[in-house]
Amino acid sequence: TGHQLRQLFATILLFCQSIKPELLWNNHKIALCEDILYRAHVQLQDLEDASNISATIEHKALTQLKNILLLNGKSLKDFPDMPIPSITSNISNNKEELNHLICEERSYNIRLRN
Repeated sequence: TGHQLRQLFATILLFCQSIKPELLWNNHKIALCEDILYRAHVQLQDLEDASNISATIEHKALTQLKNILLLNGKSLKDFPDMPIPSITSNISNNKEELNHLICEERSYNIRLRN
């Protein structure tokens, strides 16, 4: 999954001497963002405004990657030329994650018993 690939990418950054990690990111970011994109499409069933969803997918993946690195005492800033998510995208990610949980709870198909 995309989450597992981000874990692997973080492991490569942490323990391997990748010469150009930004190229590795750019070549594989579609696979690294795949699960986030899927969840966004699921959420879009209930949301009308999809104009900026694709713009935030990469930021979400980078934010999750940043969090994995922080747990291991590193930062994306330690890897030159790697894209770094903005602080405002972190705030919107938290809001969107909450919206994801709300949409998930509302999407259950409940059959009423008479």
